[in-house]
Amino acid sequence: MGHIQDQVAVGSAESPSYIKSKLLSLIFIYLAFLLFLHGSSLAYASKVSAEKKTVIKALLLRTPQFSEQYNRNQAQRMIDVYQAVNPNLSPRAFQIVLEEVRLNNHKLLEQLIPIYNKFFTLKELRGISDFSNSKVSRKFNRVMPLMMQKEAGLKNPRLSAEQKTKIYNKYFTPEELRSTSNFYNSPTGRKMTTVMPQITKEEMQVRQSWIQKTSSVVTKRIQKRFKKEGIKTLP
Repeated sequence: MGHIQDQVAVGSAESPSYIKSKLLSLIFIYLAFLLFLHGSSLAYASKVSAEKKTVIKALLLRTPQFSEQYNRNQAQRMIDVYQAVNPNLSPRAFQIVLEEVRLNNHKLLEQLIPIYNKFFTLKELRGISDFSNSKVSRKFNRVMPLMMQKEAGLKNPRLSAEQKTKIYNKYFTPEELRSTSNFYNSPTGRKMTTVMPQITKEEMQVRQSWIQKTSSVVTKRIQKRFKKEGIKTLP
């Protein structure tokens, strides 16, 4: 992936429509970064400073994969399995499952910290964190999933830049796209696009490892707590 500054030239003479057309790729880079901010338990030898650890945790906790809604959705999927066997499952069961899901995801987050310590400096992480917490970034997080659901054409690889621009005109202003461009044209933004392939590769490996390592452990903990509290999983 080439440097973004080679792909996008933002100048005063350019029209808002032209700017939006050239910046579409930036949005997908940002979405890819969010999607891969979760994974599993690869170990790294380097020690993480307390300050850097705090910044990484704050960054990860703002991603969808570590949100409370994600925890609740994951817990509900597990409860659905139990309720398929016992429709009269105690309401208390959901709270137990949710607590175990939260604990497991917290441990997962701790495992991810050394990965980002390896790829980024404290200054770079602060820049990424500031952007992810910005108004425009929060809007992307909120609007993009809905847009991808409503605008089926965006998934068509043959969709022209002009057609994509018309879609994005409905949701984002030139200022919002320009703000995104400013970040990805910064040294931190350019580095992020450079290391993305390696991050993606490691995150995929890590996620698989995490699922294999923890799925049965979490299930056993849940069953143990069910038994202790007298919750019946069978009718």
